[in-house]
Amino acid sequence: GKKIWQQSKDVPDNQQITIPFTAWLWLISMCIIVVAIVMGNLDANVDNVRLMKSVFKWTREHALWGLLPLVACLNIRPKLLYRAVCILCAQSLIVIPFCYLAYLLRLPSSSLYVSPLAKVGGNSPDLYSVVFYFLDYDSNQVRLTLFAPWAPNLALISLIYFFIARQETNKTWRRIGMIGALVMVLVSVSRAAVLSFPVILLLTWLLTNFTR
Repeated sequence: GKKIWQQSKDVPDNQQITIPFTAWLWLISMCIIVVAIVMGNLDANVDNVRLMKSVFKWTREHALWGLLPLVACLNIRPKLLYRAVCILCAQSLIVIPFCYLAYLLRLPSSSLYVSPLAKVGGNSPDLYSVVFYFLDYDSNQVRLTLFAPWAPNLALISLIYFFIARQETNKTWRRIGMIGALVMVLVSVSRAAVLSFPVILLLTWLLTNFTR
């Protein structure tokens, strides 16, 4: 908003900020959702505290889907994002062995820390907790969540990170990022992610070389 407010005709074309139609569409859609949330709560005759919690939850979930596309409107160097993802993957590679060591030492899988946002965010406090590991209810397998709220979410993010890390120009960081992303997919024990990975690789190659 500040960039657009300060924008003048003297700003070069390559630095002009324009918001595309698709970004506006996401913003409008998320506003419709918050209206639906408020109307649904009022229709259910919930108290004001519950209503405020629902709206606050919207600001941290649905609203971001409308705000994040605006990031692409800014003149941000993609290399910064590539390197940041690779660094996060490297950090995960360091943390993962400690998580499995905690399991081998039979340390409790209970929460090490619960964010204060759990009191106002709604949903289960488990989504706001930091744990070494947890055991899957069905298979009793060890699953890690790391920085994500739950394992499937970690798997989804890791798939995205793999393809972002591939764009890194530094070979060492690129390898670390790609390996870290793949390891995060595996430690999440998400069958959907494991199956999706080769499919995404194949589709990416087909779409990239389609005109050839």
